[in-house]
Amino acid sequence: MKKDIASILKQLCDGLVEKDEAMRLALLTAIAGESIFFLGLPGTAKSMVSRRLRSAFKGKDNQPVRYFEYLMNQFSTPDELFGPVSLKSLENDEYKRIVKGYLPDAEVAFLDEIWKASPAIQNTLLTIINEKKFHNGNSVVEVPLKALISASNELPAENQGLEALWDRFLVRLMVNPVKEKSAFLKLVCGHPVKADIETLAEAISMEDLQEWKSKINDVVVPQDVQNAIDFIHAKMWKLHEEKPKNNLYYISDRRWMKIVRLLKTSAFLNGRTEVDLMDCSLISNCIWNSNDVIDEVSQIVNNAIIYEGAEFATFVDSIGSKIQEFNRFVDKNFFEEFRPIMYEMKDGSKAYKIIPPVEILLNKINSISACYLSPRYGYYYDQNQDRLDSKVKNESFRIEKSTIEWKDDSSETECSAKIEMELQKSSKLFGYWIEGNPKMVKMLDGKDAYEFETLYTEKDYHNRPTPLKAKYFSKDLTFYRNKNVSCNTRSRFKFFSIQKNCVVFRWSYSMYSDDTCSHPIKMTPRQFVKGHEEQLGKIKTSAKFQYDNIDEEIEMVLSLIQDYIDSHKAQYMGNLFTSDESVADSILREVSHIKEEIENKKVELDRVRDKYINLKSNDEEQE
Repeated sequence: MKKDIASILKQLCDGLVEKDEAMRLALLTAIAGESIFFLGLPGTAKSMVSRRLRSAFKGKDNQPVRYFEYLMNQFSTPDELFGPVSLKSLENDEYKRIVKGYLPDAEVAFLDEIWKASPAIQNTLLTIINEKKFHNGNSVVEVPLKALISASNELPAENQGLEALWDRFLVRLMVNPVKEKSAFLKLVCGHPVKADIETLAEAISMEDLQEWKSKINDVVVPQDVQNAIDFIHAKMWKLHEEKPKNNLYYISDRRWMKIVRLLKTSAFLNGRTEVDLMDCSLISNCIWNSNDVIDEVSQIVNNAIIYEGAEFATFVDSIGSKIQEFNRFVDKNFFEEFRPIMYEMKDGSKAYKIIPPVEILLNKINSISACYLSPRYGYYYDQNQDRLDSKVKNESFRIEKSTIEWKDDSSETECSAKIEMELQKSSKLFGYWIEGNPKMVKMLDGKDAYEFETLYTEKDYHNRPTPLKAKYFSKDLTFYRNKNVSCNTRSRFKFFSIQKNCVVFRWSYSMYSDDTCSHPIKMTPRQFVKGHEEQLGKIKTSAKFQYDNIDEEIEMVLSLIQDYIDSHKAQYMGNLFTSDESVADSILREVSHIKEEIENKKVELDRVRDKYINLKSNDEEQE
């Protein structure tokens, strides 16, 4: 079937320049039993398309089909279209026309400048086109018309009662002069193109058309095509309600039924038992009522086709939701609350990463961009982890969830920023360390004191050691050489804080100068508490089950998409009656994009799995 139709189209279009679409749509419309209207300036080969179309059909006993062609004007009479009145019939008081050789007897017809015809002619045409019948006197004649092409260089005038006739032309096409340079030169400088060609060897008989009717009706309209049609119908109806004037967007239910049959005819002639989305592009030629809205309705149709062609998009959201649920399961079971991440700076200190960096004003002119902040020494660091000049008041540090607050030492400005966080492993599953506490020793004077890791020696203003050598200190900042003997210090300590295994002192020599120093203190030993191995095993098994299910679904969808691309590429690009391959390209490009999105979901899924797959207990990592 498809091979024969393709051969017919090739011969019909041979020599025609930029009229392939007109020829294809004329043949499709004729086989579907509908009529087509060409809108275009004179001299654009509209009549030539009609004359060649008749060669695609053959009459009884392989004879050429009966053809009728007429150029209408405002003075045209019914006799010129429907035949003269029979004088013999008048003698018998019967008003009948001799229809042989005229429109009621034709199988293929071309009516040019159709809107110039009189109302009497147009009303008769309405019956012929719609019912394929001609009222000839007291009898009704069955009209054998199989293909009617009409043409004009204008649309029907408003408020002239032409809406019903206009609605009978299912397919409408703008036929423009030749535009492409080489095609134009070929047309005007090459050999003359024959308007009439012999009946083709593969010509379609009237019996074929009758047989195909039931087969075309049996063609299936699948769900994606139904969705596209529904989208277009809803959009056009909404536009009609918003802009009801002139019924530019109104499409009758009868017309929609004929449109769907046209799509079925396209599928059948392409050798398919189902309509596909590329057939839907034909709708563009059936729903415009003014050349001003051709581009608009074409875009509506293309959007509907591309959207439905991207049916796999629902898988992206579905798989994404499952990955999110899997991620929540992993976070809930393998991890506990978020904790700040500390990075090692070039000078060896640990610092929090500020997101985004904060501008710190040093004076009214200069400022620094702080990318990291060290709580131990109170220094800022830049993006290269180099220490900056300005400092932080140590006692002002406070961390609340992912926000750190502090006071700048130089400007006395209150600052706050977000810091980078990370999940910490579940202590119940992987075990946890009980951190050591500062070791306390009872002095002979009854005070509890901290013990330094090494002797603490105070330094003077010039950073030189002084005679003070302390082994212990109490909370009231009394220093001891041993458990019995306290030390005298020249420094005035403002406060101290314990940070990990160090004590940080803030002290001053005078009211004008102060400094910060730290010194390690002795801690009680850390202890490791083992995690719940059995429960960990069960959760890992459950996580693997969820991962495998999502991974299997992704692989299945990727396979389906690739099969879709492989099978539909040739089908979409090889449609005999749709010339706009950009729509097919858009569908396949959108489907390919969806495939890439799902492949990215696979990467995202593996990233979630990697969050827990290599987790070890804290004691294993310590070893």
